[in-house]
Amino acid sequence: MGPCCFFAGACVGSVEAIECALVQGRYLGDGLGCDSDPDGDWSHGCSDGCPFDPEKSAPGICGCGAADDDTDGDGRFDCLDSCPDTARDVPVNACGCTALGACCFQVGVCWEGMRSSDCSGIGGHYQGDGSRCTDVCDLGDVDTDGDVDLRDIAAFQRCLAGGASSPGECSGFDVDGCGMLDLGDFAGLGAVLTGPR
Repeated sequence: MGPCCFFAGACVGSVEAIECALVQGRYLGDGLGCDSDPDGDWSHGCSDGCPFDPEKSAPGICGCGAADDDTDGDGRFDCLDSCPDTARDVPVNACGCTALGACCFQVGVCWEGMRSSDCSGIGGHYQGDGSRCTDVCDLGDVDTDGDVDLRDIAAFQRCLAGGASSPGECSGFDVDGCGMLDLGDFAGLGAVLTGPR
């Protein structure tokens, strides 16, 4: 049993956690009182939104027990940043990873460090955020037949459904480098869709 907190700091002591949840309160913890300060941060009872985190008295963006830090200064808190060590002043995507990558051309030329829009603007095929020219210029061509076509789209659908035919099959579709497949990757695949040659 412990205290149950309500809006405006009201507190009811000695209730069960389930009872507190049923009345839409915030349960502080077993064995605590309405004036307890278990983390010793001088924030007591219901006024402490993180009663077991001495560094925070409110959850903030990252929640209790995790600092609201942005160590690489890219505007995304580390707890939400897939790449928390991106170099300063490098543009980042929604995951916090570099938004620059390799731009490939059919004549075998490749330029690094380009934005997707700049690459497509000069007729290149963007290879995904964080890609390098040492990566093969075949983003989305998972069947390695020299083009990005409906077979590759079908493979993308299998990956989304969790039915990849080989362990590495899905990595070729992670255009934004976030480590998972989503609509952004599907849009990137559509940008390099060439059809059969």
